[in-house]
Amino acid sequence: MNGRTAEAAIGDLVVMQMASDAPIRSTRAVAADEHAVVLRRTPGDGNSGRFVWLEIIAPDGAKLRLLGEVTDRDTDTTSVKVKHLWPRDRARYMELVASAFGPTTRC
Repeated sequence: MNGRTAEAAIGDLVVMQMASDAPIRSTRAVAADEHAVVLRRTPGDGNSGRFVWLEIIAPDGAKLRLLGEVTDRDTDTTSVKVKHLWPRDRARYMELVASAFGPTTRC
């Protein structure tokens, strides 16, 4: 992939955003659940493509990757729907989201 990469923090998790037409941006995730991740937009964010890969790096260094579809952008946030997450990564993803946002977070 010849995309660019940006780091974001979900609680104490790091998320790498990989999109082919987006500039490198640092941001924070403001919510996440099994269906979506909401990222805070930063000044200069463009309207990147419809799909984005997110690589989540756990505090122990383990990595998991999901494919997301950008479903909404407003002045403050970008909502990304989880389109594909490897089955072996789903349980780990839910653990990481619960540890960062609590088990009741909904996007």
